[in-house]
Amino acid sequence: NGSYLMERLRGSGHFGNVRGKGLMIGFDLPAPLRDLRKHLLQEQHIFTGEAKPNVVRLLPALNITRAEIDEFLAALEGSVQALSATADSNA
Repeated sequence: NGSYLMERLRGSGHFGNVRGKGLMIGFDLPAPLRDLRKHLLQEQHIFTGEAKPNVVRLLPALNITRAEIDEFLAALEGSVQALSATADSNA
């Protein structure tokens, strides 16, 4: 499941330097998405870790299912879209 999650994150085109081992995954955020962690927590009730202000760290349960990964990715995409729309309206 870790490789599936990393492939999907890489394929999204939103994040840089997706890396990890197993389900311990990190990825870089571009400047317009710097508030992604806050948005995920406040709007989606998803807690993620932080390695640096622009790096999101994921460490899901080892028994996470593909369906749960897809649910997370849908929430992540929703947050990306919301933040992108905000950035576009402020430009």
